[in-house]
Amino acid sequence: SNRVQYSDLQTNGVPLPTSGANYLMVCPDADLPTASTANPAEVNGAYYTMWGHNNPLPAPASIGTNMTAGTTDTLGGAVVSRNMYVCYGINSQINSTTQLGASATNRLKLVKAKGLRPASEVAMLVERRMTVNEIPKDVQTAYGAPNGNDLPSRRLARVKASWTYFAARHRVGGMICFADGHVSWYAAKELILPPGYTTGNATFNFNQPGKVIWDPYGPSTP
Repeated sequence: SNRVQYSDLQTNGVPLPTSGANYLMVCPDADLPTASTANPAEVNGAYYTMWGHNNPLPAPASIGTNMTAGTTDTLGGAVVSRNMYVCYGINSQINSTTQLGASATNRLKLVKAKGLRPASEVAMLVERRMTVNEIPKDVQTAYGAPNGNDLPSRRLARVKASWTYFAARHRVGGMICFADGHVSWYAAKELILPPGYTTGNATFNFNQPGKVIWDPYGPSTP
């Protein structure tokens, strides 16, 4: 089959796609991967080297610790590395730390689809860039939040996405699939540098009501 389920991409034995492959999770317009400026080792030939688990993680999982050494999945499996080429990622901003209250800091709640409102504005699957060169020149250094983490230095070897990893290979923009199932095109600049954003602003809310909501449970900050 030339299609592969998203959940199958971290299991062993599934053929992994390269640039131009006729796979559901590969954009035919995407180029061979290039490493971010801060992570030259993340590219291995025609693939990105990604880390993950072969089995589901315990739920709720701890934010920021899913890929650390020593983290095991529900069957006791350790973190594994695989070479992958995936052009689309789940919106990583649907992970508000406030959902379970202050006593549950750094814990993830299992998010239900019915809570993603308004469904026509909440991003679900985001087309991600595959090369550093894909970043529009006028936004490469203008975005730098938080702590001066500019776009060229952000690691691309991950199966997640947000405005910071948004594609720009389709008329300097990319596609987003929303919670209601529809797909729309957006210019990269309007998501990476929305109205009111200033370089280095670590508290700016990137939710844009009426356009794209990254975190329906609260402000979506860098």
